[in-house]
Amino acid sequence: MIVVSDTSPIANLAVVGHLSLLRQLYERVIISPAVHAEVMRAGKDHPVVAAVQSADWIETKTKVCKR
Repeated sequence: MIVVSDTSPIANLAVVGHLSLLRQLYERVIISPAVHAEVMRAGKDHPVVAAVQSADWIETKTKVCKR
């Protein structure tokens, strides 16, 4: 299953070290460029940024098309 997420679930789960819960529930997590930018604003040394950058199952997309 694929889900589109906003910043809060990703950031909050990453802060408490459980971002992997999203991976257990969903094959892929899609975020918008605005969500990606908001996450990156935390700074390169922030654990949320590192977690999102290392999660290859989180994708940034401008448009989600049903196939």
